[in-house]
Amino acid sequence: ENDTDPCTDWFGITCDDDGNVRDISLQGNQLKGKTPDQLFSLESLETLDLSKNSITGTISRNIQNLKRLKTLNLLRTRIFPWIPSQIGLLSSLVSFRYEMIYHNSFNAAFGHIPTEFGLLNRTLRHLEINSAFIVGSIPNEIV
Repeated sequence: ENDTDPCTDWFGITCDDDGNVRDISLQGNQLKGKTPDQLFSLESLETLDLSKNSITGTISRNIQNLKRLKTLNLLRTRIFPWIPSQIGLLSSLVSFRYEMIYHNSFNAAFGHIPTEFGLLNRTLRHLEINSAFIVGSIPNEIV
């Protein structure tokens, strides 16, 4: 049995008054591997900052479960730049930052910005996508 409380004992985790995880800020902690599926069941999550880590894989389609997410920071990660259309369902998202780091210039990744991203035009105030080769067009709603 694990007696640690993520709200008081875990670095980079902030909880609300009801004990729900509200913020995960783990930037620059040398994290490696894929994001666990359980991360996308944290319905009270408002901030997810995994920047400056060697996180791999893609952004999960289950991101749509994070209805309260306001800030998603994936700068300088190894997450493949495939942005799922479900991100358009994040009606609270204010800031999305993404930058993929490569081992060399031949590892450049290709991705696209789904048209559903345009659904965020009422809330999204900061969009930053660096070091990704975007295929297709940027949705008119966010230009």
